Amino acid sequence: MSLRDRLGISYKDACHRLYLAELERLKAESDSLLGLEQLEQNIENALSMVAKVAEGNGNNAEEL
Repeated sequence: MSLRDRLGISYKDACHRLYLAELERLKAESDSLLGLEQLEQNIENALSMVAKVAEGNGNNAEEL
C-alpha cells in the first residue's frame, strides 16, 4: 500500500515531515546542551566565589 493510500500524503511530503521532525529534535538537543553549558559555568562561578570568601575569612575552601 502506498503512503498516499495509508496516510493521505505523498512520499515527498512524508520525507519533508520526517526532515522537519528531525530538525526540531536536533534543535531541542542543541538548546539543552547550551543550557547545560550555562549551568556548568554558573556552578563554576559560584564555587569560585565561595573559595574567595573562604580565603578572605582565613579558612580553607576544603573546610567549607
